Amino acid sequence: MRIRDLCFILCESFVGGQMLELISKNGREEDIISFELWVEQMQSYTTTWSITPKAFDILVKENIIKSKL
Repeated sequence: MRIRDLCFILCESFVGGQMLELISKNGREEDIISFELWVEQMQSYTTTWSITPKAFDILVKENIIKSKL
């Protein structure tokens, strides 16, 4: 793994964490939509970032994101 790849992974993890923290503090619908769009965009740009099914279930259970089913 190259240094650049490692830095990219760390940066996207940090941004994702910041977005989840913002959602947990105020829970605005706009922030939730932004996070969902960000996840979709990150998955299209890189294969290193993905959300596990267990993590997704926890986010849905805690009403942080909504299941699209």
